[in-house]
Amino acid sequence: MKRFLIKAFVFIAVAVGTAFLVNQFNNRGLDRVSSELDEPTLPYVYLEFEGKVINRTCGYTQTMSTSLMRDGIVPLNSNHGVTVLVDNEAKYGETFTYELRSIAGDSLVERGDAVSGSVENGRKKYDVNFRMDMQQNREYVFVFIITAADGTEVRYYNRVVNLAEQHAKAIVDFATNFHDTTFIKEVNESEGNVVFDNLKTDKAGTTSSLAHVDLNATYEQITWGGLTPVVVTGVTPTITEIDKEYAVIHMSYVVESMNDKKSHYYQVDEYYNVTYNRSSETVKLLAFDRYQESFFDSGYISKDRNSISMGVTNEPAEYVTSEDYGILAFVRLGQLWMYKYNDSSLTNIFSYPQDSFSDARTLNTNLDINIADMDADGNIYFVVYGYMNRGEHEGKNGMSLYYYSAEDMTTQELFFVECDESYDIMKKETGRFTYYNAQTNKFYYLLDETLYEVSLADMTQTAIVEGIPSAKYLVSANRKLVAYPNAAEDENVTAITIQNFETGETYEKTCATGDLLLALGFVENDLIYGCAHSADVIMTSDGQAILPLYELFIMSDNGEQKKDYTKDGVYIMNASVGDDTIYLTRARKQNQFFEEIDQDYISYKKEENNKMITTDTTYDSYAWNILDIVFPSNFYLSDTASYRKTKYGRAEAYKDMQVQTKTRDGAYYVFDNAGYIGEYETAGSAITRVVDDEAGLVVDSNGNTIYRCLAADSYNTVADEIKETPNPDANQSLLTCAYMCAQYAGGTLELTDAINCGTFEKVFEDYTNGVGINISGISLSTALYFLDRDIPFAACIDDGRYVLVISYNSTHIRYYDPVLGAEVKVTRKAFENSLSLQSNTMYTFSVQ
Repeated sequence: MKRFLIKAFVFIAVAVGTAFLVNQFNNRGLDRVSSELDEPTLPYVYLEFEGKVINRTCGYTQTMSTSLMRDGIVPLNSNHGVTVLVDNEAKYGETFTYELRSIAGDSLVERGDAVSGSVENGRKKYDVNFRMDMQQNREYVFVFIITAADGTEVRYYNRVVNLAEQHAKAIVDFATNFHDTTFIKEVNESEGNVVFDNLKTDKAGTTSSLAHVDLNATYEQITWGGLTPVVVTGVTPTITEIDKEYAVIHMSYVVESMNDKKSHYYQVDEYYNVTYNRSSETVKLLAFDRYQESFFDSGYISKDRNSISMGVTNEPAEYVTSEDYGILAFVRLGQLWMYKYNDSSLTNIFSYPQDSFSDARTLNTNLDINIADMDADGNIYFVVYGYMNRGEHEGKNGMSLYYYSAEDMTTQELFFVECDESYDIMKKETGRFTYYNAQTNKFYYLLDETLYEVSLADMTQTAIVEGIPSAKYLVSANRKLVAYPNAAEDENVTAITIQNFETGETYEKTCATGDLLLALGFVENDLIYGCAHSADVIMTSDGQAILPLYELFIMSDNGEQKKDYTKDGVYIMNASVGDDTIYLTRARKQNQFFEEIDQDYISYKKEENNKMITTDTTYDSYAWNILDIVFPSNFYLSDTASYRKTKYGRAEAYKDMQVQTKTRDGAYYVFDNAGYIGEYETAGSAITRVVDDEAGLVVDSNGNTIYRCLAADSYNTVADEIKETPNPDANQSLLTCAYMCAQYAGGTLELTDAINCGTFEKVFEDYTNGVGINISGISLSTALYFLDRDIPFAACIDDGRYVLVISYNSTHIRYYDPVLGAEVKVTRKAFENSLSLQSNTMYTFSVQ
């Protein structure tokens, strides 16, 4: 017995000592012992409205820029306030306060304490009743603040709006009913149901994709095809947009489905675009979109297809391979995985979701990963950007650079850049470009319209290009080249710089002296750009520059000219790219005008894909179309793989950094139902994008909503509220209209004040809290949206003078003509023709 005990003690001592040495070896170079990411600690906050639990909101331990945050909104309740529900079972919070701010977040309107109430379903109620008499239809930022015992403040952002009339509960009830009904597989066509009745198809047959489902789907597709989904996270509707009779509802959740005795999980996001008909008291569904993405698991390794599948997805596969194809690293839904063929191992290098999908706090759709570099041994530099919902940076928004050591199986964080810009915006910048150069040990990324360089040798950050609108940084398909102009405005661009971050080479392209350049974009890794004579530049009525290109070039990634296109007397007005063809919209110059002629094209041979690992869409009887990463035929994958998980730590030279972002004055930002689309130079071009997409909205740089994609009512008037002011000077007609609009908006000024301002926009800047907006280029029917919202607009008619549009119905327009000093009624068709002669030049305003 004694000998047995001695052997046992020796065995335990050796085991403990070995574990300690292995741990020390695996974590060398880290400033603390590696570990898994800490579990989430910040509670969720919800809002309650008319008995409905809505707007699940995550907390930030930093102050965010709110002008472009549009995650949630709620109308004021009958107590002129909101009701907040807090998941505080872990006793995280000690004090609960709130702030009411301007939509841009820069002006504090009100601050106070939240009044605690009852506990229901583990959530404690807090009532916030605003003291301020909030303006109707004006949006504010509501910040609910939880302060922990250690003094940490956690901020939860929503918007609030005071609506004279709203139908939020009816709209949320409709969306919830529609959602629940999608899980009903069989339907009696004669009786129908809310889903069946709203579909726009003949409801027969099948389609092949579950990744994106809308109202053009079949009933089988919209009820999940071959899947048998069960919701595992709960579903909380979030109101993302609302006005008196319109709302957008977002639902985000995870489902589990048993497919061929294997359990798979899917992230699902649904968007409901809904209006309420006041006369019939019914809800109408304008649009429905469901996006579905598979979480990766070992069940997606297929011996039969010799592939690793990304499952159901709307995105191209983000992956890199070693030269011998024996190592594959890939990204799925905030997770970075590595598969090694030689030992059939599967390593989870980075993951915010951990082990369980039932806790909604562990899930995070506002985060993504870029693979920056991988060497032959499988060592990886990668970028994690967006909202950090666990670990060292829980509650922060920003970007981390990590290094994964394949030998040590450790993931080290090298630096973190805190950013107050929302994930939606980061995805359009940082998501497009990050790059690590192993030879120079430098890292590059794009954020807040600035190209940054970080030297990892001494952890210093430098802005190498700034002041260029984000959309004008063009990035190649392999994320190794970036092209950018030498000026923010197209009419001032005389050179384009192309940086190859892999080779370190920089190329500058110019045209003949005095001529301008326009970069159109990359085709794979080749840049398309052209030259224009400065004398040919067309300035539109809303201030946009159109550059008719007399010559077009295609440049390879090494700076060589691969092709050029020029035809005598022919100008290229636009170019679009097909699979192997560049299509050219062309014109000829007639006097001072450009008249469109037949399209032409350039045949384009893309770079041959010599990769032995490819992607392919295959069919699965349960999930239908799925995306596979297919290995070469001489590889033989096993159905099983050994599973490994890395530990996390910080490098000894780790550093915290910060980028304070800002919106650009005069820019306009477009959102669709699913989030941020892009930035536009003019209100007219932004509104046109929304109208073309038949969904979305436009906000200005302060976050004020300028336009929503909603049809105007059949009639409206503001004639009785306008102080009609005559002025026989046609040259002052625009400023006279500006004066009447400013007076209507609550400004205190005289006509001479407006005339002295010189521009429509300056009148509003100097004498009102609103903003004057040039909406030129949009159609009359689109402009009537503003009048439908009780906002008149100035329009330039055929002889060049401006009139103020104050009334409309289905057949006629009524405007006040300051030159005539009288109201004029004309048919809509006649007014449209008159507008077209002046390129649909119009001005309006927003009240802030």
